[in-house]
Amino acid sequence: MRLTPDSDPEAVAARLAGSEPRRLGSARADRLQRDARIRTGQWELSVRIEPDHPPATIESTEPPTIVVSGDRVPQPVTNYRAAEWDLLVQRVWVAHAMAHLEYSDVADLGERLREIESGYRPVAGAIWNALEDAAIEAAIRTQFPNYGPWFEQVRTNLLAGVGPGIHDPAGGQVYPLVHAAVLAILDGTAVDSGAITRLLDPADSSHHFYTAADRRRFVTDVLPVVTETAESIPTISDPVERNRQAIACFEAIRPPIAAARADGRAQVAARTDAWGMPDDAARSQQIGSPAPLPAVDRTEHDQAGDAVHDQSPVSSPGDVSPASEADAADRDVEIDPEADPANVETVTDEQLADDLAAEVAAGRDRDGPADRAANLEHLQDAVSAAESELESAGVVVPTDDPTPHEPTARAAREDGTRLARVLRNRFQKERKRSTRRNQRRGRLDPAALHRTATGDRRVKQRRERPDESDHHCLFVLDRSGSMRQHVRVAERAMGMLAVALEAVDVEVSVLELLDKEVRLAKPGDRTVEQSTGRLYHGDAGGGTPLTDTLHIARELLKAESGTRFVIVVTDGRPSDPNRYREALSRFTVPVLGINLTTEAAAGESEFHRQVTVAPETRDLRRALRQLVQEVLFE
Repeated sequence: MRLTPDSDPEAVAARLAGSEPRRLGSARADRLQRDARIRTGQWELSVRIEPDHPPATIESTEPPTIVVSGDRVPQPVTNYRAAEWDLLVQRVWVAHAMAHLEYSDVADLGERLREIESGYRPVAGAIWNALEDAAIEAAIRTQFPNYGPWFEQVRTNLLAGVGPGIHDPAGGQVYPLVHAAVLAILDGTAVDSGAITRLLDPADSSHHFYTAADRRRFVTDVLPVVTETAESIPTISDPVERNRQAIACFEAIRPPIAAARADGRAQVAARTDAWGMPDDAARSQQIGSPAPLPAVDRTEHDQAGDAVHDQSPVSSPGDVSPASEADAADRDVEIDPEADPANVETVTDEQLADDLAAEVAAGRDRDGPADRAANLEHLQDAVSAAESELESAGVVVPTDDPTPHEPTARAAREDGTRLARVLRNRFQKERKRSTRRNQRRGRLDPAALHRTATGDRRVKQRRERPDESDHHCLFVLDRSGSMRQHVRVAERAMGMLAVALEAVDVEVSVLELLDKEVRLAKPGDRTVEQSTGRLYHGDAGGGTPLTDTLHIARELLKAESGTRFVIVVTDGRPSDPNRYREALSRFTVPVLGINLTTEAAAGESEFHRQVTVAPETRDLRRALRQLVQEVLFE
């Protein structure tokens, strides 16, 4: 579909209607972030969702960022609708990460792990994860009883679908000793599945050890130690003492693990998670000082599966903030504490359905057809303003959705995730430099509260620049016939940049030059994940209408404020150099050019504000990283 001055933007928007999975959407991230802020009282804490990511990690920024996975999780036991199950899992992951952020001392743990030889360090981490999770989740259930069934259901599904335990081709699940030790810790504490009972039953072949000798080692030398430690750990409030006992537990069971025919060390070392839950032992940098673990009410823990309370899962009744009262008002679902535990899933399902409906409405309000039509109308205005200077007829808006080249998309996602960390750190430093302390107005500065004792009212801080990003990037990708040999390299580099910029709230639009036409590959209102088919399709052919693209880009960015820039990736000179120079001279924003060629670049700087000759994948990515940082942080 072609967008010209005479097109109907609403009709084009309707043809473009598409949505990304809710588990990856910005509305989901916003909801999880809001809940996390209410739960912790850290109003600058942020939550981000990334595909192909471990369940949940905590970035050591100030304030911290919880990065939660957008990947699907198996559900072999319960029967939630897919969208509700995704929300339930992500909520549990975020709650889990928040609790570890609040109560675990990972700095002390890191020092203890470094003293253990590398071959056994992952085993010690796995034992600590299981024991600390048992303590943390018991405290969560005591503080917020409605978390109980949620953690129980997620843990039960993970145990059945992910492990511990390894599928045995001969039938059932086989348990190396490390797996069996983790199962013994979790079974009866974090989850009540009965799996350890089946494993200890010689007649039950569905759960078994590799050899009879391994079974004897486990029953005699491992099970008593891990059972005693798992029972005592939740009662210890001091995180350092919990760490000491967890490592002592590992040291006590190390000899039988070393003697086992199937020890499980290799499988544990290869994991990036803790059997579907976050691997908190992998985080070595402490953020803040850990709080003492609240006392665990064992009675309340035992009854957690019998009741789901009507408060928000992120706050107790006395902690509901004004911002969350509207949501709390809709949660009138309640169940009698004496009711059948089978009803728990039904009630949780009703809560999730309500939350999903609110999330869908929020996403529709933010990024609905009206917004898409408005963005297309903005592009249409740019085409109209440049119409007299165009040789092509407007901009083609593709309505098909090609299958993306997955290796390129995956590589771009990984590269972009790494670059995003660099950009976030740079933005964080910029924000710190723009903060004015010792102010009478602004936000309360915790570091200045000591001034109140002397009557000094200069206890606030203000930022000279807003937190919200106000940056716009327009990427122009040459897909002419001569680019055929470079197109995958260019797609990966473009995707890397788009993923990274999107992660730091820079709006990214992509125009491509294909078959002598200017095409809208990615509108600014669609995410990279929504646009993978259009970004990584690999097509190339036709000429290079670079000048037309510049005219449209110039008019498109005129209406934007803040930092605006254009990046052009091509492999040749424009067909009409004089016309191109004239278009370039009318820009008031940077136009950065990457020329993919092995020829000498002498004399070609006249066609771009900056030129880098980079025919190789690594060179192109490096050039783009450098150019973008120069524009954003000059």
